[in-house]
Amino acid sequence: MTEKGLFIVLDGPEGCGKTTQSNLLVEALQLSGFRVSKTFQPGGTELGSQVRHELLHGSHDLTPGQEAIYFTFDRALHIVTVVKPAIDSGITVVCDRFASATSAYQGYAGGLGTSTIEWLTELATDGLHPDLLLVLDIDPDIGFLRKKGDALDRIERKPSDFHQMVRQGFLNYTQQHPDFSGVIAADGTLAEVHARVIQVANERLNLNLSVLDL
Repeated sequence: MTEKGLFIVLDGPEGCGKTTQSNLLVEALQLSGFRVSKTFQPGGTELGSQVRHELLHGSHDLTPGQEAIYFTFDRALHIVTVVKPAIDSGITVVCDRFASATSAYQGYAGGLGTSTIEWLTELATDGLHPDLLLVLDIDPDIGFLRKKGDALDRIERKPSDFHQMVRQGFLNYTQQHPDFSGVIAADGTLAEVHARVIQVANERLNLNLSVLDL
């Protein structure tokens, strides 16, 4: 029987660097001999890309509940068609955003309630949780400075106090799920944050990954 691959998620507030750090983690895993698949939510599938466009760039105003349903549908599709087939075949999946984001954005900052998001998530994922969730923590005001000049999507354009609540929502989520979650300070240099990611991944997953020479 093939040994299952790992399921690792990087998440956090806007501008935390999760996409860049996900790519670096993928490279570190591959250099250590892991077969790795990199993906992201929302999206990561053909239908999911349509959902992503409607969520982030559509012209309709959506309630937090409607957003959560869109995200949950995308997540269910993503688990069935991308994540679970990969880990079942021994491939480690590194995912940019997961249920933690819906809990933080729609559940906590959006006022829908994190218990509602937990219920939707269990249905969508059939109880599948990451082996490791790394939340890259940063003050959103600093994070948005990193995105200066970038075109902002519908959710990114929400006010600063909303994004401050999102940050707290992520921290709350890690406290609610300490068995598979960790928080990493994301306000250092690229190399510093990468080293922190590798250190926590090694400690939590009993790995021996090397820090990349950046």
